[in-house]
Amino acid sequence: MNEYTRNFATQNSEALTDYEHLKQIDVTFIYSKEVMSLVMKILKKYLKIISFVLLFVSILIIGVAGFILIEKLSFLESLHLTISTVTTVGYGDIVPKTYAGKLFADFIMVFGIGIGFYCLMEIFGYVLTGRLKEVFKLVDYGKIIEKMDEHVIVCGYDRVGRATVKELLSKKVDVVVLENTEENLKGLPKNVPRILGDATKEEDLRRAGLEKAKCVIITFGRDPDIILATITVKYFRPSLITIVRSNSEENIEKMYKVGADNVISPEIEGGKSMAYDAIKIVHPST
Repeated sequence: MNEYTRNFATQNSEALTDYEHLKQIDVTFIYSKEVMSLVMKILKKYLKIISFVLLFVSILIIGVAGFILIEKLSFLESLHLTISTVTTVGYGDIVPKTYAGKLFADFIMVFGIGIGFYCLMEIFGYVLTGRLKEVFKLVDYGKIIEKMDEHVIVCGYDRVGRATVKELLSKKVDVVVLENTEENLKGLPKNVPRILGDATKEEDLRRAGLEKAKCVIITFGRDPDIILATITVKYFRPSLITIVRSNSEENIEKMYKVGADNVISPEIEGGKSMAYDAIKIVHPST
C-alpha cells in the first residue's frame, strides 16, 4: 500500500467514524424526543388524576412540616398526627398540645379533610368505573410492530387513508399506520399499530416495519410529498410493492418513473365509476 492509498484510507476511516458517531447522536435525539412526547401526552391526558394525587400529597407535606415546627414532633409522629387529622380517625397518644398546634390542626381539618376526601372519591370513581384501568393502559406499538411480518404500511390517515385502512381491516390484513399529525390518529382504532412520524424519512419508515412489510400504500394529500415518500421507500427496498395516490393526472407518469408500482387517482377512478353507472342506465345493453 503506497503513501497516498494509506492516507486516503485513514481519512475515510476517520470520516466514517465521525459519520457513525453523528448518526448515533441523531438516533439518540430522535428517541429522546419520542420519550418526551410520550411523557407530555400522558401528563396532558391524565392531568386531573395526577393533580388529585399531588394535591393530597401536598396536604400531607404541609401537615408534617407544620407539626414538626409548631409541636416539635419527630417526622413519624408528625406524619401520624397529620394522617389522623385528615382521615378523622381520632387522635391517640399524640395530640396537639400548644394553641398554635391546635389551630394548625383545625386548619388541616377544615381544608385537608375536604380536599383529601374529594381526591379519594375521584380516585375511587376511576377505579369503580374502570377508568383507572384505561388511564394506565399504555400500548407499546413499537414492540407490536417488531413482531409483525408481511403487513401493509399505510402512510397517511386522512380521508383516503381512513377508507383504505377500514377496507384492509375488514379483510383481516395486518396494518401499520404512519401519520405525521397526532390529531388524525385519534379516530384510529386502538388495536391498530401506529407510528407518529414522516413517511419521507427513513427512520420513521423503519419504525413502521419497512424491512418486513409486504406492501406500502401512500395516501398523502400533496403529490410532491407522495413522490418523495415513494423515492424514500424504493431507495431502501426497491422490490417492495408501493401503491400511491395521485391528486393530479399530470403527476401519474412522474410517480411511475420514481418507482411506484400502482398509481390511483381517487378523482379519476371516482369519475369513471360514476360514468360507468350512468352508461348502464342510458344503455342497459352495454
